[in-house]
Amino acid sequence: MKRANTLWTRNFSIITIGTVISAIGGVAMNFAMGLVVFDNTDSAWLTGFFRAISMLPSIVVPLLFAPYVDSHRRRPLIWGLDAMLGIAYLVFAAYLAGAGFSYGLYMGFGLLTSTIGSMYSTTYQAFYPDLIPEGFMHKGFSISSLIYPTVTVLVTPVAAIIYTNLGIQYVFLIEGVLLLIAAAFEACIRIEEQHAEEKKKFSFHAYWESLCEGFRYLKKEKGVRSIYSNMAVINAAGNATHFMAMTFFQSSPVLTTAMYSFM
Repeated sequence: MKRANTLWTRNFSIITIGTVISAIGGVAMNFAMGLVVFDNTDSAWLTGFFRAISMLPSIVVPLLFAPYVDSHRRRPLIWGLDAMLGIAYLVFAAYLAGAGFSYGLYMGFGLLTSTIGSMYSTTYQAFYPDLIPEGFMHKGFSISSLIYPTVTVLVTPVAAIIYTNLGIQYVFLIEGVLLLIAAAFEACIRIEEQHAEEKKKFSFHAYWESLCEGFRYLKKEKGVRSIYSNMAVINAAGNATHFMAMTFFQSSPVLTTAMYSFM
């Protein structure tokens, strides 16, 4: 295969566009979900419990789903999961058009979307390096690392305006449409996945061995284990701070009024 002389090949451009589109909807959704639960329960504890339960799949699912990703083609998985998630958001948006708030229903929906999102994230992390041209790995990951922080800064105020003036169902609607658009882009990726064994029969023994191999690797590699531990502490502290800031602003009428007036 001829080596590319640019980072912006067809596949890399497609995955970058798809990631940006998906990030726009994801940032808006994560911001609005916390607001709608707190606004309807007026309870920091219930909102925190909702967010904690919704994050459980991101801990469990990658461990269970990674062996499957290793033995199957990633391209159909990545666009299929995005499309599945987009349809779920559209269906929920249609339901909310004629229904009120239900804590249990939101909890169930949060678990569903978090599970699909964790499966997508696992597939994306395995697939993304294959789409970066040889010799451009550092540049490719640098661009990827800039997407979510940039989108967060630009999209969060817009999501607040949409949620305040139109309602949460419109945020769900926009998220669903954006995810289907992202899936359409990702479906256009063309790549031969040499290590996939899509037609191989599923074996619980092979699956368990692959899972155990991952744990053995973490046990052996202290450096990787330390990085994961550090990331866990930093993410926990960051999410807790963000959550408390949100509840503080929402509980202070003067600050909330000033914030919405500014927007």
